[in-house]
Amino acid sequence: MPEQVQWFRPPHGKLSPVMSEILERKGLTSVMCDTYACCPVIQDGDFIGKFLGEHAQDGSIIILHMPEHGFREWCLLGLETLLKRLKERGMKAVSLGHLAELAQQSKPMSSFKTSL
Repeated sequence: MPEQVQWFRPPHGKLSPVMSEILERKGLTSVMCDTYACCPVIQDGDFIGKFLGEHAQDGSIIILHMPEHGFREWCLLGLETLLKRLKERGMKAVSLGHLAELAQQSKPMSSFKTSL
């Protein structure tokens, strides 16, 4: 069964009233991160991975842009370094959907919805 998209990250973190209205109509939840290394600007993959890996906490939402051939290739090293650092700290990356499931298990849904 295909997974339905539930999440939306506003471009540049800017959520307009029109976006909010559309998200509500579509049943989507706006999500932001708490751990970000500005990878479009900082092009040092080792720094990005170490920074994210050091600043992430249990439940953190990390943003790292997708590397492509010839575009943001440094993000691949950033991802490798991040995952290594998380493992060293006894942590692991999980999907946003899994994180939401864990949050629902620990508090009532009404509290969860308002905390996003």
